[in-house]
Amino acid sequence: MLTLTLFRHAKSSWNSPADGDHRRPLNSRGLRDAPSMAEALLKRNLTPDRCLVSTATRTQQTLAALAQGGLVAESSVQYYDELYQASAERILHTVQTDFLSQPTSPQHVLVLAHNPGLEELADKLSGSKTGAMPTAAVAHFQVNADDFAVLNTANTQLEYFISPKNLESANPTKGRSFPAE
Repeated sequence: MLTLTLFRHAKSSWNSPADGDHRRPLNSRGLRDAPSMAEALLKRNLTPDRCLVSTATRTQQTLAALAQGGLVAESSVQYYDELYQASAERILHTVQTDFLSQPTSPQHVLVLAHNPGLEELADKLSGSKTGAMPTAAVAHFQVNADDFAVLNTANTQLEYFISPKNLESANPTKGRSFPAE
């Protein structure tokens, strides 16, 4: 069985002197939340063997925190310009075509990208169970298929929805769709 993790980048700064949206860095909250999310995913054994990442600064900085936390191996990472501000359909297409291009089939793919496309894909794959996807949130799915090329709404099941707010609560296993019902 395959697994898919959709991870929205951590909180970025709107007050940065960076040149345009693509180059916005993480803010202090984002720098705090990304390592916490890496730890939460490690505790659930949700370590990907393939990681598809938008080329935006904020996704790259989120990835760096995930790698520093031991969640992602640099050798598993592939950057895609088309994941920047991508639609749900473009994200799905990128996952499918990346899978087909690999000599060894990944079993767990993590996509690190942006809203609204990531949120729309999570909502679509979950049958409208995820709703809003705040920064640094994760939607994790079981995929009942032998390859990601046939990934669709009929063969996915939401397993976890995790956000930094869930982790801050007194009982992190309670919260909106955590784990999925």
